[in-house]
Amino acid sequence: MEDISNKTLAILLVAAMAVSLGGTVLSLNRLGSIPTQQITGYGTGIGFTNLTIMVSTSIFLNNTVVDFGTGIVNITAADNMCLNATLTSGNSTDGPSNLNNCWVNASGPRAVNPFNDSINNIIVRNEGNTNLTIEMVSADGTAANFIGGGTGGPFPEPQYQFTSYSAQAGSCSAPRTSWTDINATEMYICSGQGLSINPSSNEVAVGFRIVIPGDAAGYKEDQLTFTSSEAT
Repeated sequence: MEDISNKTLAILLVAAMAVSLGGTVLSLNRLGSIPTQQITGYGTGIGFTNLTIMVSTSIFLNNTVVDFGTGIVNITAADNMCLNATLTSGNSTDGPSNLNNCWVNASGPRAVNPFNDSINNIIVRNEGNTNLTIEMVSADGTAANFIGGGTGGPFPEPQYQFTSYSAQAGSCSAPRTSWTDINATEMYICSGQGLSINPSSNEVAVGFRIVIPGDAAGYKEDQLTFTSSEAT
């Protein structure tokens, strides 16, 4: 075998380099023609905010005691034939009263003035965050248990009644507008759309009327429980 000259080797090297370079260029051209997916910075996600607001049915009682004082039915009154005495708390729907002046006070707000309206009604205020239905329950339950008397003879039976009205304009949508006998069941004070949450109109007043037979005697007290629930 004849030896390959240096010139021939040089020619072969140049040819190999040319083939290699051509292949590289062809490969790059083919890569450039392949479609690519563009990368962007846009994405989606979902987040939440939440809280729980509790319903409050809180109430506050302003003036919790209706004190009719101490007195006696004036059964010796010649003009009026007082077999009983009828009293109402101050500022009730028909005003404070001592019908026919049959109640004679020894002490208390009616001692000087039998029509004294300082015997205030109980005021129930809505301090919650929703309109409220207001109800009342009596521990004694009846006039006979609370006042007594009137068990026989000329003296009529006792009466123990209540009424309610908006203490502020429009505060209660459905008050108890007439005198109603008190009993041992839950009795509504304000119903319908209930007692308003409006801070300037959120009070309902509860007034009381008692008829005391001439033969009733002793210290009398009844416990009244007021409850509230969300008006529907």
